Amino acid sequence: MALHHHQPRTDMSTQIKSIPPIALLLPAALVLLALAWFDPFAWRAQPRAQPVDGESSAAAGAALVSESEPAAVPGTGLVPIPARDTLPPAPTLWDDELRALLEKMAVIPWDELDGLLRPMLVPVANMERVLALLASGALGDELTAQSAAEIGAVKALALAALVYNTPGDTGELSQLSAGVDGRAFLVSVLEGLAIIPAPSDAQLARLLTSLRAGEGALLSVEFLPLLRELAAANPEKSDLFESLLADLAAQLSDEERAAYYARFLSEIDSPKLLKDALIGLFGDEAQAATAMSWATELFDSQADNRELRREIAMAIAVAAPAEEAAAFFGQRATSNMYAQLMTLGMRPEAADALLAEYDYLATLDSNPGPRKMLVAGMASLGKDHMFDVARYDPAPQVRGQAVITMTAYVAGSATPEALELIRTGFRESQDPGLGIPAHQALSAAHNLAQKTRNTAGSVRDGSVDLMREIALDHRVPTSTRERAVQLLSSFLSHEDFDVLKQQVSSLPFTPY
Repeated sequence: MALHHHQPRTDMSTQIKSIPPIALLLPAALVLLALAWFDPFAWRAQPRAQPVDGESSAAAGAALVSESEPAAVPGTGLVPIPARDTLPPAPTLWDDELRALLEKMAVIPWDELDGLLRPMLVPVANMERVLALLASGALGDELTAQSAAEIGAVKALALAALVYNTPGDTGELSQLSAGVDGRAFLVSVLEGLAIIPAPSDAQLARLLTSLRAGEGALLSVEFLPLLRELAAANPEKSDLFESLLADLAAQLSDEERAAYYARFLSEIDSPKLLKDALIGLFGDEAQAATAMSWATELFDSQADNRELRREIAMAIAVAAPAEEAAAFFGQRATSNMYAQLMTLGMRPEAADALLAEYDYLATLDSNPGPRKMLVAGMASLGKDHMFDVARYDPAPQVRGQAVITMTAYVAGSATPEALELIRTGFRESQDPGLGIPAHQALSAAHNLAQKTRNTAGSVRDGSVDLMREIALDHRVPTSTRERAVQLLSSFLSHEDFDVLKQQVSSLPFTPY
């Protein structure tokens, strides 16, 4: 869409005066109040033609949307919406007039936008021009992250999409907008999200999913195939389009949702879409077992695809049956799955499942790696369980993870007993039955120091002293000593910190 000069505008003032007021949205809920004066068929009766240079709108013959009926997507009954690539006609309003209206819209409450919106609605080329200006960045300025004109454009585009697509009774506005293809305009807005700059893109997407046109949502499930194509074609905006996809998929029945998500189970080139599909299938009781089996098989077969494995693991942590999820991580958890285990641990039903899997692995005297990761997700079990693991697990790294999880996430853990447990673990680090690795002792001591920073007492002072002890121990790997110095910087005076740095730098190098 060109961003330069426009054809002379037509005076619409006499037509606009007679248009009934637009009761659009409640400011908070963004719910349509009434548009009963709309003709539900006017803009669908004939797709709007696109003029070419030197040709009037009336003479243009290119339709926005193909007249042939598109075929349904196999297995879903959903009909793809074709994208539009023709240029819009020159708008009636000049750029400076549009900008002035948009800047006013930015500061006016939602329920008072009637007078500003109406001049832009007819002809639809005005709103297409707004979309082009917003997408090009021409409405922005260098002083703010988002200009007033950009804020107004987000509002105007969402409301225009709503107005053009809301059914109602025949009225004068539907006569003035005859030939407007509301669905094609909405397609243009959705396509525009791919190039609209942040934060306007996310704001507009949220508005579009919040609005209702008549009895249904403005964005209905028929837009799923289009959004899927846009997500695949614009990986830099994948989070935005996948959020829209998830919102739309929520409108489907259980059977439709299962069929829809099943289409993406082979999308190994789109890990986030695959993750969303798995989460959707885990939410369907009839599909959960099949989804878990398939997810496990795919995870095992993609050993070199770290991103895909990460997203599969996150889907399992978010939504898979708790017992199966705990068993999955008990067998496959690696040291880069902290986020997944913490996510699983936040699910109320998962705490007992994690503990049961931990106990099972402990009795087998298995590889401590997965057991350590299970402990990372066990904070909701409370202080007593964490103390037991920190004292009695046979593996130093698992005991160390227990004190880290406890001091970071368990309420009431900043106690002298916890400090003594960490101190003893560090000082006995050479004893495989009592010690914990120095880097884990350092992290746990820092957690205690942070929690008690504003509370004078033995726990805070003892934690800082232990961090200093770790920094000055020549047996500790140099990288851990240097990290201890960094962590102590906010707890020591400038003079003490300078002295510590000199002392640590004089120690011999110790490999990890």
